[in-house]
Amino acid sequence: MLVMDKTRLVETSELVKTLRNSGIRAEMYMGDSGMKAQMRYADNRNARLVVIEGEDELAAGIVTLKDLQLGQQNAQNIKDNEEWRASEHAQTQVSRTDLAQKIKEILS
Repeated sequence: MLVMDKTRLVETSELVKTLRNSGIRAEMYMGDSGMKAQMRYADNRNARLVVIEGEDELAAGIVTLKDLQLGQQNAQNIKDNEEWRASEHAQTQVSRTDLAQKIKEILS
């Protein structure tokens, strides 16, 4: 789980707890780095998915779920922006309440 807003650590940790209680291995980034470093950390940990909840997502009551494995596969085959636009995107938005179910669907 990426930490986009340090003032929301309690809410972020509660979401991680919810995922764990649903049988999903989850962790929350605990450093002070920005999004790029957090994504790199997740990649180095061989995470399949990352959960992003920034200002826009929070306002809409959703989270962005990014599939790092699918993104890596797509990047190998995409040659330009036109191909990228036509490809299956490696991220999706889902409501917080449906997050655990969506993760289970992707992992199965």
